[in-house]
Amino acid sequence: MPDHSPAPWTLDQSDPGTPKGCIALCYERPSGGFNGIAEISRQYDGLDGSADANARLMVASPALLKESQNVVQYLIEFIADSGGNFIGRSASGALRKLKAAIDEATKEPTV
Repeated sequence: MPDHSPAPWTLDQSDPGTPKGCIALCYERPSGGFNGIAEISRQYDGLDGSADANARLMVASPALLKESQNVVQYLIEFIADSGGNFIGRSASGALRKLKAAIDEATKEPTV
């Protein structure tokens, strides 16, 4: 699977190419300037502010993915080193859920 667009991602509401009422999700090109990843519409945002919250979550997602992968790797190594003696059922379940979320984020898309 191809990697996601390079981090860090940023939000841009000032780009003249961004439609009115939208937030642009971008990353900075090494050569300068920005590439768009997505536009988040505020048109159906209602009063709950979910468009801005969704945009912030999307900006944080590369770091969340990377650090989640680091935590899973650390826990797998810790469990192996300890002979599995220091992990309870709830921690084991949390590790499985985190690994499943990572797998979902990094799997090949189906057509």
